[in-house]
Amino acid sequence: MLRCRLSLLVGLLVLALAFGCSSDDDSPTGGDDDQGTVVTIGTDGGTLAIGSDVTLEIPPQALSGSVDFTIGQNSSPPAAGGTRGMASPCYTIGPSGTQFAVPAAITISYDVSGFDNVDEESLVIYTNSGSGWDALVTEIDRGANTASASVTHLSDFAVMLDTASTAEGVYARLILGRMISYTGEGNPYRLDIITASFDSGYGPCTVLHPLQPSGVTCNDFTLNWVDEMSSFTYSEHLGFLELDSNYVFEVTAGGVVPSLTQAITFPSVEPYLTSPTYGSVVSKSGFETTWSGSGSGTVEIIMVDLAADSAVWVSTVNDGSYSFTGDQLASLTPGMYVMVLNHYNRECIAAEGYDPRSIIAARVMHTVMITLAP
Repeated sequence: MLRCRLSLLVGLLVLALAFGCSSDDDSPTGGDDDQGTVVTIGTDGGTLAIGSDVTLEIPPQALSGSVDFTIGQNSSPPAAGGTRGMASPCYTIGPSGTQFAVPAAITISYDVSGFDNVDEESLVIYTNSGSGWDALVTEIDRGANTASASVTHLSDFAVMLDTASTAEGVYARLILGRMISYTGEGNPYRLDIITASFDSGYGPCTVLHPLQPSGVTCNDFTLNWVDEMSSFTYSEHLGFLELDSNYVFEVTAGGVVPSLTQAITFPSVEPYLTSPTYGSVVSKSGFETTWSGSGSGTVEIIMVDLAADSAVWVSTVNDGSYSFTGDQLASLTPGMYVMVLNHYNRECIAAEGYDPRSIIAARVMHTVMITLAP
């Protein structure tokens, strides 16, 4: 989720709102009633497999001696848990707990015919050694319908899809946003932008499979399709959005995208960060963030180190202030940070043919540069 949120900040002009969910399953390991293939492999390495369904390649020097390996399907594996679903059989590779001095490579064939609107890049190999399923860094070969990952120990393995990433209908993001950059010298720079994206998958950070209706308008503004953003946009360097005004998106049906009329109110106030100010040096021991304005809505505060790919992200009511704690800043290294204040209104879209996680949002994003000291 962190990288997802950082990608959001790097692409400020896109103004897409990021959110997600995850779950863990702590079921005990199921029985492996089919031991299948048995292969002896030593220090020179080797391969064990079940046809083209699953292959484990053990490199030289991964083992200190010869080991009798078993590989077979597990017909009663631990439950996937949460919103995950199996895209392959579960394979038990033993002896369970065997450790490799050099990582081995596992490749598993997958089948997504039982899922709707699947983004195959969302498939992940999971491993379960008795304390729940853990995700592995996975590479997908769409042509071969295989998933591959490095492994350092043996247990149960399966390819899974978190079905929260599949869309139940068209997934839409309709966003009005104002980006403010204030240096403390003269008037702040404003950029107002309206975006509308439509997706056959559920990708809250990036568009997975872009869809194009016949057209999109917002009040008197006609949005234009931009290939690089996989969305419809309208923007002006001089602010054109009005505080506390009502904006209505009109989507003209096209392809599989249904028509839609949806309204949202722009935030009633435009908060400015009053502390810390641009160029401030602040301590990790904790500091208070304050801003002007106290209108309705929610405020998100993000401190992001784009170089180190680390951040603190908090959400609070729009009461004009927030105090960071030492624990919240503990993961951040001293250095230069972009501090972002988001003041927004957000609603889910409830319309026939649209995924219920579809969103319409209006927000003001205010950024300053600060230095984080030890």
